[in-house]
Amino acid sequence: MKKEEILELRLGNRLKELRRENDLWQKDIADMFGLAHTTVVALEEGKYIPSVKLAIAICKVFDKKVEDVFYLE
Repeated sequence: MKKEEILELRLGNRLKELRRENDLWQKDIADMFGLAHTTVVALEEGKYIPSVKLAIAICKVFDKKVEDVFYLE
């Protein structure tokens, strides 16, 4: 597995965790960030990596540091 794929999968898993911890549906996330529902699904499945702008917005909404969301070491 390539590093990019690992990063995408980690973000997807973390986004799903944060969404569930905050009792949000995928549609809620889509609405919050102006995304299509299918984009949120792709994010959570590790098939799509967000732009830097979206990644920062996700961190701000969930009050997390980038390294916490992306599991950076």
